[in-house]
Amino acid sequence: MNFELILARSTDGTIGLEDGSIPWRQKRDMQNFKDITTGHVMVVGRTTWDTFKNRPLKNRTTIVMTHDPVKASADYLLSLGQDHKFPKYPPVIFVEHLDALHVDMLNPEHFLDSSNKPKPTMIIGGASIYRYALSELNVTRIHLTEIVIDLIGEKNVRFTDTFDKFQDRPQHATPTYGIDDDNHNPYRFRTLVLKSNVL
Repeated sequence: MNFELILARSTDGTIGLEDGSIPWRQKRDMQNFKDITTGHVMVVGRTTWDTFKNRPLKNRTTIVMTHDPVKASADYLLSLGQDHKFPKYPPVIFVEHLDALHVDMLNPEHFLDSSNKPKPTMIIGGASIYRYALSELNVTRIHLTEIVIDLIGEKNVRFTDTFDKFQDRPQHATPTYGIDDDNHNPYRFRTLVLKSNVL
């Protein structure tokens, strides 16, 4: 199984705040996230999942990594009974380790492409899940949004890894975009691939 990371972070490495909020408004980055992850399986940590308020993202299968999958699953099932819209939502799977995951648990539309080959699984955070993925999983690509802003504060969650094994995908560099009504800070998109995969 191949994995890809997707994240946005500021100049100082901030990827969010401890309360789960995002300290910037970047509509184009949100659209980029949706475009890349829709139709895929996503892996998310429990802390990040809690910011979803038990509302899984549409057209994606969500795998939540947690130290207590039984409790997390029970909490989620309890919320199902309180919201009649939940049967329309895509599946959510709670696991302690990805080794416990079986392919037959996954929605084939999110796991397999049109040729019945496995799609890459998207790692969407938070920081500890990113580090776990980079050290333990076969990560082949990183979708990185760089937000040009410095955020000083003890409540910031930072992920400052330098991705030494990766480099920008050739001929896919993007410029730094400026500020507008929907994007309050300059930003740019980068696609990083393993150096061993670059010809």
